Amino acid sequence: MWHFSAMFKLIFYGVSWNEVAVEVLKRNKKEEILQKTL
Repeated sequence: MWHFSAMFKLIFYGVSWNEVAVEVLKRNKKEEILQKTL
């Protein structure tokens, strides 16, 4: 049971971390586009 909960936590944190990374990448892309247009 401990292994299952540990794996679940790892997967949960991995997914949330991926979402955060994607948001950061999107923001960086938007800033790059804004800088190019200015």
